[in-house]
Amino acid sequence: MIKLKAKKEIYKIWNCITLDTKDNLYFCGKDQELGSWDYPGVYSLDSNLNTRWFIDDICGTRPVVSLDGTIYSVHSDMLYAVNQDGNISWSFNTAENQIGSILTFSVGVDGSLYLNSGGSL
Repeated sequence: MIKLKAKKEIYKIWNCITLDTKDNLYFCGKDQELGSWDYPGVYSLDSNLNTRWFIDDICGTRPVVSLDGTIYSVHSDMLYAVNQDGNISWSFNTAENQIGSILTFSVGVDGSLYLNSGGSL
């Protein structure tokens, strides 16, 4: 676990930090005052480490940012697309679509999403 001190706030970072083309940071975590690690959320900080936004309970793997600025996050059987303002654009339930839980994922240069659900791509 990494602790990041930014503008008098301390964040517990659950996994890797992702940067976008404007040097905004995205990571899964909870702030120091929230206790449970069961369902971390996605944080966005600007290049000066000011909190831009936080969405609770949508993070299970590191967030990924596409070239168009869309932030993708996975939690359990849900894939989320978040815009730069911190609003969820859409979500996709992988269990309902017989894909299974997403273990890892990435975004191609063309914006295609590649999902690893236990050996299947």
